Amino acid sequence: MSSPDSSKPALYRRPAVVVGANLALLTMLALLVMAGNPADASGAASANAPRARGEYTMLAGKGGSGSASTVYIIDGANSEMVSLRYDPRNHFAVSGYRSLEADAKATPQR
Repeated sequence: MSSPDSSKPALYRRPAVVVGANLALLTMLALLVMAGNPADASGAASANAPRARGEYTMLAGKGGSGSASTVYIIDGANSEMVSLRYDPRNHFAVSGYRSLEADAKATPQR
């Protein structure tokens, strides 16, 4: 017959190890939170700044090729658009991406 403690994993028999690991993780989390998101020298947000919460609009339509339906999802807050093709196997496949901000800044050409 085994003792009640032998049925538990080795980690649970040493609570000091678990407490130490939790303290180490908590310390790392606190350091990351205090570090925050650094700004570059000009004071603008960093390139890896978190994205703004999206404001989405979805439009459905027919694609240019074949009989697959296409869904266009526009993120107004981040000025992006993605098109998804709904194929006959009932799966979505990304068929395109556009940065609406880059399109607005581009000079029109013929």
